[in-house]
Amino acid sequence: PTYVDVVVTIEYYKLSQYTTAEVEANIKNALLTGFGYVNMDFEDTIYPQDVEFVLQQTPGVMMVNVTDLYRDGGSGLDTLTGTAGEIFRFTEANTFLAAI
Repeated sequence: PTYVDVVVTIEYYKLSQYTTAEVEANIKNALLTGFGYVNMDFEDTIYPQDVEFVLQQTPGVMMVNVTDLYRDGGSGLDTLTGTAGEIFRFTEANTFLAAI
């Protein structure tokens, strides 16, 4: 397989009973679990709305908005479509969070 790193920027509102650190840890965990190796296939398509749907169900998150989603080296808000042999890979280093 060819692993394709994904860059994602996420804005979120947190529920008041959670700390920022808790919510950000929960978001990263949900992202890396929901779009991890076990849940990804070759030639997958990932829409920004898919990421938002998974993260909206994360403990402590009131609202979430994906502002950037692209292959490493790109830019913008894209729908990611893999080619034969490609698997998308989300990493903590390429995940950027902003509390609103």
